[in-house]
Amino acid sequence: MIIKFKGEELMQKWRKVLLVSLFIMAIIDGLIGFAMAKSGIGKVKVFANIDMFSLIMLILLIFIVVCMTLDIHGIFKSKNQFGPAKFKVMIKTRKRLRNVLIFLVLDTICEFGIFLYSTDMHMLPLCFIILLFTLIQIFHYKVDNGIGENGILHWGVYHSWTDVKSYKIDNEPSLEINILSKSFGFKYKNKIKFDFDKKDKDNIERFLAERL
Repeated sequence: MIIKFKGEELMQKWRKVLLVSLFIMAIIDGLIGFAMAKSGIGKVKVFANIDMFSLIMLILLIFIVVCMTLDIHGIFKSKNQFGPAKFKVMIKTRKRLRNVLIFLVLDTICEFGIFLYSTDMHMLPLCFIILLFTLIQIFHYKVDNGIGENGILHWGVYHSWTDVKSYKIDNEPSLEINILSKSFGFKYKNKIKFDFDKKDKDNIERFLAERL
């Protein structure tokens, strides 16, 4: 069944882009730092006992701390807006997300292991950058996804019913929701997919039909 209706709200897809960007930045910064250390440029003193490499890493670390703070605040705000869940659902890509999370945890452990082995203090900010990025992913992963009276909670992001443009339920059973989003002045459609308990299928269909 597919139901369509009018409505438009912002979806915070920028968070996903931000998380990926932070991870890429951390890797690039590590490579740049390695190159600077090898060339000797990174050891050029900027302030009293702070060299150029340390300054760059410190700036990036502060930036990620700010982003993490805003993101966690956004998660709690979304949970408050969402309220209690009427139906608990699971992200369809949960296995892939779990594998990504496992990789990040192992990468974090590896980075701290290299730091302890080398005792190079220049690596410490990078270790904390990767740790914070991993914690952000853990926070999102641990948030329960659900359907409730106020809307939908997906990956720690709240969507009111006015976000939803259409939905489809199949026999797996799984739920696909189309959302019209607006970000940085651009409008785009996005799909979120859930799996749910088969016994809830009829109740979810009736609930969605009433809400939409």
